[in-house]
Amino acid sequence: MKSTLNCLILFGLLQFGCAKKSFNSKIRTHSDENSSETNYRFKVSLFSKGSGIDGKAKIDLEKFIDLETKESVVVYKRSWGREGEIDYCFEMSKLTASNQTTYIEKLKNRLLTSKNVNYNENCACK
Repeated sequence: MKSTLNCLILFGLLQFGCAKKSFNSKIRTHSDENSSETNYRFKVSLFSKGSGIDGKAKIDLEKFIDLETKESVVVYKRSWGREGEIDYCFEMSKLTASNQTTYIEKLKNRLLTSKNVNYNENCACK
């Protein structure tokens, strides 16, 4: 009995230690304190029509952010719905206008096949 318990504990520790790194290490949580005062260059909204958000789109977006986002772009996320709805707000003031456009086009192309995604430019994160 004791060896079985030790094996289960060891297995649990191995699972915990081998967990994959989250893709959203560059994403900050948005606080609602400044949401009406701050405009963001670009916002991606993952929404639901009654059956939850597109999980693949969320994974693709977070992979894109992890791989393509440099220090000059700050990304905030804000959860707002009961079915996983979430906004990703992009602050790009340190990029040139052409680099902002390029970044946005690459991001939109990454989510081209998703149906439950809205885009907004120069808007609040709310």
